[in-house]
Amino acid sequence: MGDINSEKVFNENGWKIRDHIQELENAKNKIIMHLGSDNKMWVNDAKAFYFNTISAWEMLRAASQGQIKYLQNSIDFLNIAKSALYQSMSELKTFKNTL
Repeated sequence: MGDINSEKVFNENGWKIRDHIQELENAKNKIIMHLGSDNKMWVNDAKAFYFNTISAWEMLRAASQGQIKYLQNSIDFLNIAKSALYQSMSELKTFKNTL
């Protein structure tokens, strides 16, 4: 069983993150719709950013419930998400310059 204080903190603050994650999902969907299926590499980077962010959030939730082993996984998923975000940003700048 998890530490009651860490679970309480997550319950009070962790679910607030869900609104921001919904905004990320909306942005991901707009990027995918804008780029279309011809730009699979760019679409995959946008998806990688979103899904790794979700995974990080899930691992953080598990860690708050006493499964501390998932804390490092959360950090790892965030680092992967950050890398995918930077790659997507770079690609979108390139795409914009070709218009």
